[in-house]
Amino acid sequence: MTTVFDLILRRLVQGHPEQLLLLLFGDQHPAFIRMADSSLPQSERRADTVMVVEAHGARFAVDVEIQAQADPHFAARLLDYTVRIHRREKLPVLPVAIYLMP
Repeated sequence: MTTVFDLILRRLVQGHPEQLLLLLFGDQHPAFIRMADSSLPQSERRADTVMVVEAHGARFAVDVEIQAQADPHFAARLLDYTVRIHRREKLPVLPVAIYLMP
């Protein structure tokens, strides 16, 4: 179940990827290349945000998942998303989870 906080933060992340990269990586953040399709191959699921970035001449995908409630299956879902994004983009994937709960 999606909460209003999840939707708002997802919109902010998708609208301002460069600021999120600065927050996650600091001054040495990778360069934003493009937003990638958030639909996942062979699945009806959709990642929250997928972006392709570049650092030190190497490109990789960053999967940002916003979690607003406890989910005992979250780790398995994140692993599944990572594999699916890797297969589609043919790039290494850095999964990032942002928790909106204590």
